[in-house]
Amino acid sequence: MSSSYYSTSSYREDDFSEESEDFIAEDQNFKDCILFAIDCSKSMFNKNAQGEVPVTVALQSLRSTILNKIDNRPNDQIGVVLYGTKDFNNSAQKEHIAVLHPIDIPDAPRIKEIDSYIQDISLLQERYGTTDRSFPISDLFYVCSDIMSKVKNSIRRLFLITDNDDPTDGNAEYRKASIQRAKDLGIANIEITLFGLDKPDRKFDTNIFYKDISAFDDDSTSSTGKLAELLDMVKTNYIKLRSEFRIPFQITPSVTVGIKGYNLIIEEKLRLPKNFTTNVEKIVEVKPLTRWRCVDSEQILMPMHLKHGFQYGEELVEFTKEEIKKLKKIRDPSLLILGFKHKKALKAHHQLTHPYFIFPDDTQYEGSSKLFMALVQTMIRQDRIAICSFVRRENTSPRIVAAIPQDEKLDENSNQLEPPGLQLIILPYADEIRPLPPAITSVQVDPEVRESAKAIVNKLTIDYDPRHFENPSIQTIALGGLKEDEKLVDDTLPKFDYIESNLSQELDVFKKTVGLDNIMSDELHEYSKPASVKRKTTEEESTTAKKPKKEDMDIPEMWQNGVLASATNQFMKDFLFVVELFN
Repeated sequence: MSSSYYSTSSYREDDFSEESEDFIAEDQNFKDCILFAIDCSKSMFNKNAQGEVPVTVALQSLRSTILNKIDNRPNDQIGVVLYGTKDFNNSAQKEHIAVLHPIDIPDAPRIKEIDSYIQDISLLQERYGTTDRSFPISDLFYVCSDIMSKVKNSIRRLFLITDNDDPTDGNAEYRKASIQRAKDLGIANIEITLFGLDKPDRKFDTNIFYKDISAFDDDSTSSTGKLAELLDMVKTNYIKLRSEFRIPFQITPSVTVGIKGYNLIIEEKLRLPKNFTTNVEKIVEVKPLTRWRCVDSEQILMPMHLKHGFQYGEELVEFTKEEIKKLKKIRDPSLLILGFKHKKALKAHHQLTHPYFIFPDDTQYEGSSKLFMALVQTMIRQDRIAICSFVRRENTSPRIVAAIPQDEKLDENSNQLEPPGLQLIILPYADEIRPLPPAITSVQVDPEVRESAKAIVNKLTIDYDPRHFENPSIQTIALGGLKEDEKLVDDTLPKFDYIESNLSQELDVFKKTVGLDNIMSDELHEYSKPASVKRKTTEEESTTAKKPKKEDMDIPEMWQNGVLASATNQFMKDFLFVVELFN
């Protein structure tokens, strides 16, 4: 049998890099499992000054999380537990705790049940009841631990939504048991995230009880705030951040710390449809299988029979897999500081793609956090950025990056908005910067027109966060279709009611200043059409106007318009007789 070669003359940079991605796959192969624990005591059913019911808002945040998971991570699991209820429903037979939904992949019936409670919260209250009677909060932690112990190979999180900052009601025994149960959850790698809601008369105080629970430390994602902020607080915790790479950070030749890198922004792409085949009673997914076949013998080849090589002239130079890996490897993955520059040296056009965020990792080098944070604070004080050489993983080319220090930001309730760390901006090489286009003469705009336009823009400006906008098409699929009387709210569309009620005066002023105050709606639609559409419409109208009907054409006109084949024999004979070509 002749030798078979697999040419790597046009390899990608990710070829033969499976080993370097082991630590990435280890994180990304884990599913996310979230268990919502919603307080259903009487205070959670009281309306606030805006007429909102805390339990209803909690269910809305639950629904939003489910739709987000269906859109982005359809294999993640979600469950719901209610506590503070009059009735109970759990395998441990603990009082005042009811399992609304066990841990599972969310489906349309669950979403529709939640929708029914959101529309009429009294249905939930009638089904499970509500009570202010104190009970061991440790029972809730026990039930949640029992539910999540059945979930394997997942990142397990408990979302606790409540407005009660002292669930033990001052009972020392309850407090001791609850703290121990919470620690047991931490030992079992179940992360507790608190969403504490302020009451109308006072703020939620974590120092009363939750500060003694080890799961609520400074590095946790727990947060407190007003009821109106609950949805945003939950949305920021939709996805558990997973490090994309763990590499050493060489500050000087003799000083190295460990860092973790996060990709905070990823382009969402449409997933390819899966292929299925019907096998008797069930549908089975079809998985692709690649096989190599010898050209000469038509025999199926095993991986051991394949060799790798490059075409050099008329010769095929053979390399082993290890030799190719050495050819592609420049240095081990790492971040190396080359020097420092003033922050003003970095321009907006230097950013080629989204940045990476890096954070210290003490598991690689002990004491990395202290040294890393000292470097960040020094760079902030001196208004400097670091220029570094960055190799994210094996078999990738080094990139020059700018490391920008980022200080910690907290809100009014001391909840962390942005963590301290470094943002890595990928810098372009010289041949990646295109020449600037020719200078364009600026257009002079009347100051009155500019100010009127500014007023509109300022009122329409929002703090955009893509996590706050759901895909209505995905929601429709998740709900299994919509009935005739059902209609989903599309948050991506302009808020016409808001524009009409809050911008009518500014819009009238702007139209008056630019001379559009007397324009009609039909004319406005015509102006808003793209130039290509206008040109196409004009051409079609002119063509239609000039093109005569076939019945009115003579033979030359029919030939010019490409319809001569429709002419009858007698019509063509008459034409030939007229031009004296037919006797």
